[in-house]
Amino acid sequence: MSPPPPTAPVTGEPAPVSDDPALPPGSPAYSAPLCNNDQLLGGLETTHTNTRFEHALLRETVLKQTDTGVRPQQSQTLASVGLACQTVTDVPACARLLASTVASTSLFAGSNPLVARYLVLQSGANVRPVATRSQLLTLLGAIDTPARPACSPPPSASSRCAATTACAPSTAASA
Repeated sequence: MSPPPPTAPVTGEPAPVSDDPALPPGSPAYSAPLCNNDQLLGGLETTHTNTRFEHALLRETVLKQTDTGVRPQQSQTLASVGLACQTVTDVPACARLLASTVASTSLFAGSNPLVARYLVLQSGANVRPVATRSQLLTLLGAIDTPARPACSPPPSASSRCAATTACAPSTAASA
């Protein structure tokens, strides 16, 4: 049995106000639980998203500042869900496209601006990064609670983090 989701402590003090410009003024600050990389993707199933896909990767790319801007240097896959290139006729081309798709922006704010973490989605021969909040919100569709997409069943403790836009990955390595 999964433990219940964490709840905010009950105090006489009002909740701190968020400084997130994407939220309406006066919105309470939200502190999301930290997730490992597998938990972050664990609830990201095609049936729970607005955009259908066969394979999703959580990727991290090290960026290098150059005279002409930021350039991707090295990428690694941190976690994945689904089966890659299963419905295409040219599997090697699909695999090359998956490996070469990078982003220079990050879904997750961090202390190092030269490291980008983002999703890569594959559906048939189409591969695209999801590297902005707006792209993520399009992927997830309408959210009826801060912790759950409208089309998903109530989350388990292990998938709760994957279904929220507020959840940030932990720095701990995935198991």
